[in-house]
Amino acid sequence: MKNSISILLFILISIQFSFSQIYIFSSDATRIISGPDNLNLINESVTNQYLEKIDNSLSELNNEFEKNTILIEQFSKKKKKANKLKEKNNNIALDIENLNSFKNLWNESKNEQIILQTFFNDLKKEYCQVIETGKGKFLPGEYILNVKKTNKFTAYKEIIPVEYKTMKGIWVKKKNPNCIETDSNDCSVLCWEEVPDILKYKDYQGNLQESETCPIGFKFSKKDKACINNIQAKKHTKALTLLRVSDGKELKLISWEKSECEES
Repeated sequence: MKNSISILLFILISIQFSFSQIYIFSSDATRIISGPDNLNLINESVTNQYLEKIDNSLSELNNEFEKNTILIEQFSKKKKKANKLKEKNNNIALDIENLNSFKNLWNESKNEQIILQTFFNDLKKEYCQVIETGKGKFLPGEYILNVKKTNKFTAYKEIIPVEYKTMKGIWVKKKNPNCIETDSNDCSVLCWEEVPDILKYKDYQGNLQESETCPIGFKFSKKDKACINNIQAKKHTKALTLLRVSDGKELKLISWEKSECEES
């Protein structure tokens, strides 16, 4: 009798991420982009959201670069203004270069999701598949395909792991949830909160960033020891992850072929 190799469905509790797939725009320090390694959920919908975000940013930056180039020529006799615009364009050029690198990262992620989805469809037809990965060949039972179903209410997290030495207390104005006043200003209360003294993390270029607060849009989580940005998923799709059974490490799928299941 043939053994049925089940596709195990469970939600990953531990999050594996890289410290380096975070880029802060050189031309605007309030803007930030994350790579696939710094998200806790990757699927087709999320990948498309990021590719769209990157394309929009590239379009904006290219337009600004062209406008500045024209202005530099007009300010040829006003060196101070021209030099300021040249410096701005140098930062924009750096942003464009790095955003294109991030676009490649997300396109690679998209291709991996397409491969995993095709593999998932084949597994539903025939459970016994030998897979070839970046870490070698694996037999049925030596790998697990995680399938996390999402819906329109599913949120994913951008995660920036941080380091800090000590915590400090500050007063933070918050809204009292039990307040029934019509004027929201009358519902404000001061709360004492502990926050890190100085947050440290590495960016995409390997530079050590130091700040008293998380980047705009991110909130510090003492539990996760990270700056986290919760983002709503736009579409219902599955998140697929291939793991090695022996140690739970993620595998990059290259190819697969049907095999004979072992007799019990």
